[in-house]
Amino acid sequence: MSEELLRVEAVSKAFGGVQVLRDVSLSLKGGEVLALVGANGAGKSTLIKVICGAHAADEGAIYIDGQKQSYRTVRDAVAAGVAVAHQHNMTISRLTGAQNIELGREPTRLGLIDKRELRRRAEALWRAFDVNIDIDAECGDLGPGEQKIVDILKALATNPRILILDEPTATLTLGESKRLFAFIDQLRAKNIGVIFISHHLQEVLDHCDSVVVLKDGRLVHQGLVDETLTREDIVQMMIGRSVAREKRASSAVDGETVLAVQNLKVANLHVGRFEANRGEVVGIAGLIGSGQTEFLQCLAGARRPAQTGSVMLFDKTALPRTVGDAVVSGIYSVPADRINTAMFGALTVEENLSSASLAGLSSKGFISSRMARTRAAELISALAIKCAGQGQKVQELSGGNQQKVSFARWLSRPGLSEASLKNQIFLLDNPTEGVDVGAKAEFYDLIGRLAKRGGTVIVTSAEFTELIAICDRIYCISDGTLRDHFPAVEMTEEALLLKTN
Repeated sequence: MSEELLRVEAVSKAFGGVQVLRDVSLSLKGGEVLALVGANGAGKSTLIKVICGAHAADEGAIYIDGQKQSYRTVRDAVAAGVAVAHQHNMTISRLTGAQNIELGREPTRLGLIDKRELRRRAEALWRAFDVNIDIDAECGDLGPGEQKIVDILKALATNPRILILDEPTATLTLGESKRLFAFIDQLRAKNIGVIFISHHLQEVLDHCDSVVVLKDGRLVHQGLVDETLTREDIVQMMIGRSVAREKRASSAVDGETVLAVQNLKVANLHVGRFEANRGEVVGIAGLIGSGQTEFLQCLAGARRPAQTGSVMLFDKTALPRTVGDAVVSGIYSVPADRINTAMFGALTVEENLSSASLAGLSSKGFISSRMARTRAAELISALAIKCAGQGQKVQELSGGNQQKVSFARWLSRPGLSEASLKNQIFLLDNPTEGVDVGAKAEFYDLIGRLAKRGGTVIVTSAEFTELIAICDRIYCISDGTLRDHFPAVEMTEEALLLKTN
């Protein structure tokens, strides 16, 4: 690695009196891959926004090649050589992959966009990344993993010297992740410094040169990644305690089937047979884009199947036709795309927590502000949602706390605070994506409590070890078909990878 490329010196930042960063310093060399880790709310996103010009630091300074930077906008930071591929896809669905990659940098000829040159530039990046993506297709027609790669290519199109990758592998398949890390090795060779944010600690150990750990807005560690550093060491620094993952005791009641589907087809997925019992946690394992999301959408009333054989859902013989029907039936969905489909980003934490239970919080046709505040406070406390207050906009929260809100809004419904959840089904699509290890343990405990109270949980996850830890049974998707289920206690990550490829 070369000399120091980036130096962050004693940076502090507060919002509305809440101190988010406290005297944080770090350094990045050319050709170095620096992991930035920390629990949700530790200050990672704010630090990145300071480095890339989206926020101005209250105190401290940013240096590139030893020169103090005074940029005030993201454009200034890009001109200084800083680029970011954000955690959430920033592509425009009605534009092609090539148009997204060159967005804002379109070549012109005689005052018009030179479409041929635009595509040539995009294809050069596409070939360098060695990915199989149709860059002439609209991004809305691409899968989440493909959209993420377009996002990364867009960041690379600015020829950055410092590239920030925020949870880049969260929606990538195993093959796409391998290609990404191979490309990061190419960036190393070109002396580009990479800041790599990930909650997958094994990626940090396998692919990063050094690691910075934030806790409660403070730097608690910066050092090399070597054979002496373990996942347990990083967890301990992140949250101040170790997190042991234990297999929960099953609460499933044999024979009490609440959902049974046969010969259903949705998108490109064929479901031969799928069953879920009361008090059971059922997992669905498959590569990203295999159809598990579309299947959950069918169960949630958000999508109509192309073909339906037989259905048994509680005392009904049909799937819900709308999301409203599903909710009335006791089926609650927490989608993977929490920003766009699981919550209302511009509304407050309290408003989001009340949004699924307005009738239960109303008196004589009017919403009771007192009841809404009380219930929101109970949920914030119960799920340890970290926020500046109930009036904070939910889009300002960290990813893990946003996910807690998207989960908790269903728990505010009348009846869900009672002891029994025997006629309730929770559909969780990648519920811990972008969530730190400490918050994951809280989610696992919550899922276990829902099942213990008689609720049925159906969950998908890109982390197969997660499914093994929290599920009773796991269905596998392979070659477009949802295949047989297996007891989770008999599964290993390697076995699930083989069954889903």
